[in-house]
Amino acid sequence: MLDFKKYDLKTLKTFRPFFEGEHVLNSNHTIGCKLMWKDYFSSEYCEEDNTITFKEVYENGHYSFYYPMGQNVYGMICELKDYVLENLTQELEFCCVDETNIPDLIKRFPHYYTYYNRNWSDYVYLNENFKSFAGREYSNKRHHVKKFLMLYPEAIFRKATVEDKDKLIDFVYKFEETKEIKSEEQSYELKSTIEAIKHFDEFGFDAFVVEYKGEFIAFSICELLNNCIYDHIEKALRSYQSVYPFLVNKIANYYSNVKYFNREEDVGDLGLRFSKEDYHPTRMATANMFYVKNNLDLLCTIPPIRVNDELTLSSLSPTDKDDYFKLNVDEKLNKYWGYDYRQDLGNKPLNSGYFYKVYGDDFIKKECLSFILKKDNKLIGELTLQNLNNSNEAELGFRLFEEEQHKGYAYKAGIALIDYLKNKLKIKKLVAKAYKENISSISLINKLGFKETHKDETFIYFELQLN
Repeated sequence: MLDFKKYDLKTLKTFRPFFEGEHVLNSNHTIGCKLMWKDYFSSEYCEEDNTITFKEVYENGHYSFYYPMGQNVYGMICELKDYVLENLTQELEFCCVDETNIPDLIKRFPHYYTYYNRNWSDYVYLNENFKSFAGREYSNKRHHVKKFLMLYPEAIFRKATVEDKDKLIDFVYKFEETKEIKSEEQSYELKSTIEAIKHFDEFGFDAFVVEYKGEFIAFSICELLNNCIYDHIEKALRSYQSVYPFLVNKIANYYSNVKYFNREEDVGDLGLRFSKEDYHPTRMATANMFYVKNNLDLLCTIPPIRVNDELTLSSLSPTDKDDYFKLNVDEKLNKYWGYDYRQDLGNKPLNSGYFYKVYGDDFIKKECLSFILKKDNKLIGELTLQNLNNSNEAELGFRLFEEEQHKGYAYKAGIALIDYLKNKLKIKKLVAKAYKENISSISLINKLGFKETHKDETFIYFELQLN
């Protein structure tokens, strides 16, 4: 089981290699972000097998995970599934997911919902454009830089040193007096800014100041990572006209050979949004939420379920292939199954290996999850879950060899599986259907507690509310 824990400043320094291996342009994947916002989001981390993930708490106490970084992403995701299943109080959520990782999550969790908030997106620019503000679209920025130099010819841009920390903190408080704090997040940002000033040198960040007549009028703290400048903190006294374009221009030239310049999000501030858009971003680096909407997607394998001393439910094993082949090709048995394997067989050879592969492929895609029913370790049938949806529901089906029917095995196995789905996986609802003439299946479905909902010319439909 994964062990999440708080991190201190010493531990935080060890995270850099993981972020360097990501090559995403979102500021959430930086040391600076993890330093400044660790308390606001109650951030915790887990490192295992040269792979790391973070756990953060958002609104209403819900926790979310970062897409794992490192050498064993698949293993870590399976561990996250087990972590959530151990105490299933909410759906599995991933936060701050870069758009490049969304396809992999969809592949692993086919029943999902993604959410994107424009306020969370970082503004990413080509640093080359900021170095000279060349071209028609930057003409006003060139004008502002010239204006600043004309108005404040004695202004100095320089790197800050550790001796400047107290003066920087004083400047932050002076800056805060010029604006109204409207939210808890803004209040926390003040504290996190002070934290970054106190420790910027320890993490290899660069602090810059614009100094005029011995006073700081602007400052910035930047982190260089993966050919991108992350401008974590950028504050200036607006009473000094055009100071922001001057600051940005100077930082860009300091990092002359770096490709990208990330000025981070606008947090929904319309004035800030207009200003950042006016610098013409080359792209927006999104931070997406990814929600797993069916808990059956959390299964890495079919779990073993003990029904009683002689009956078990489990995954299909290689030694079961021949019996599973017989189950699939039995014409009489599959009359009421509702699916003919020949529809998909095509030119593929019909053998036990074909059905074994289909079994595995269906599980990976979460199109059908088959629990193999065994009596005294001998395959006698299967219970299936298919038609999974984003409402945390599935359709239950079952088939047993004819000689094993009418002995109560399907009912006992059904009760055990339903109990697992209700109490372990917190599945919301099961549905089932049966051909009108399939009296034995209708009887079994009713006995399992399903209620009839409707019927058509061919089927009777049922449902069972679990949670």
